[in-house]
Amino acid sequence: MRPLEQYATLRRGRKIVLEQEDEEWRHRATMLRAWSHKFAHWFGLYLVIWGNRLQQVGVTGNAPFYKR
Repeated sequence: MRPLEQYATLRRGRKIVLEQEDEEWRHRATMLRAWSHKFAHWFGLYLVIWGNRLQQVGVTGNAPFYKR
């Protein structure tokens, strides 16, 4: 094998590896984005439910800093 052919083969192999890494990175980023949206939805819903429970108990009505 001639050295120039070997370098071309190495370049092609490196290009393939970089494309695979890029694809894996995009997949991980997409999964993280989906997870963060689910977490934000869950957390917001939890805060609303928690606020409703506090209002039902009357904790916020008796607090000195809370004014209606």
